[in-house]
Formats: sequence, C-alpha cells, structure tokens
Amino acid sequence: MDNESVKMPTSHGVVQGYNAQALVDSKHQVILAAEAFSSQDHENLKPMVEGAKKNVVAIGKDETYFQGRQLTTDPNYHSLNSLTVCRDEKIDAYIPDIQYRTRDPRFADHLSERNPCNARIWSPGGTLDEEGSPQIRFFDSLVGRFLAQLAQC
Repeated sequence: MDNESVKMPTSHGVVQGYNAQALVDSKHQVILAAEAFSSQDHENLKPMVEGAKKNVVAIGKDETYFQGRQLTTDPNYHSLNSLTVCRDEKIDAYIPDIQYRTRDPRFADHLSERNPCNARIWSPGGTLDEEGSPQIRFFDSLVGRFLAQLAQC
C-alpha cells in the first residue's frame, strides 16, 4: 500500500488512490498543468493554476496570461478558496455550486423545487444576483457578481 494515497469516494464505492488533475487549454488542446493529489477537487484549483502559470512563464508568456481567460470546472471545485483564487487571478471562472442541478430546469424531472437564479460563480463585472443585489455571497463572504440578467432566470 502507498502511504501517500488516500481513500477516495467514487460512484462505485471507496477506492484507495489519488485524484488526478489536468488543466487544459481547450483551444490549442494542450495540457498546461497536471498533478496527482491526495485531496478532493475543491482543494486543488489553486495548485493547478499556480502550476499552469509556472509553465506558461517558462515558455515566455507573461504571468498575467490567465487574466480574463475562461475557466470551467465541475461542481466539485466549488469552494470559497477556489472562487477567491479566481477573483485574485482575475480569471473568468464558471464553477457551479454542488446544488446547481436543483435549480437547472434541464433536471426538473428529478426535482420538486428549483431556483434557477441562485448561482454561485465568479466573473469580473456582472449585473444582478438572485436577490437583485450586485454581489454574490458564499458563507457571508463577498466573492463576485452574477452574470445573467434577472429576466434570463
């Protein structure tokens, strides 16, 4: 047994192993950073962004290369720390919270209640959150602004 591996929950039960991560440039189909972690996704966004920044600097790009670039992740990356990293790095991130399916009409057949405007994403700028306020709070911390117009909800 590998002493650095951890028990990881999966859809098929618990396995002993690592959590492999890759940060990929979808336009050029190039892996910018890759790593195996012994932690959950929500703890890995910062080291992945730091690794990708280190690699783009090594090939001659500016360390502000990711500012304004889009980043999409699955809900497992959603945390205050991940959203803060994206805000601090000025990354246009789309990180749905783990409850997004309860609000998304595409999953309505499986749900009884939903609020499609209760999003938790970070993007520089933005308009209204689900309460008509220009800010989004995550456990009482200001993390960003809502992208959609209220009429779109």
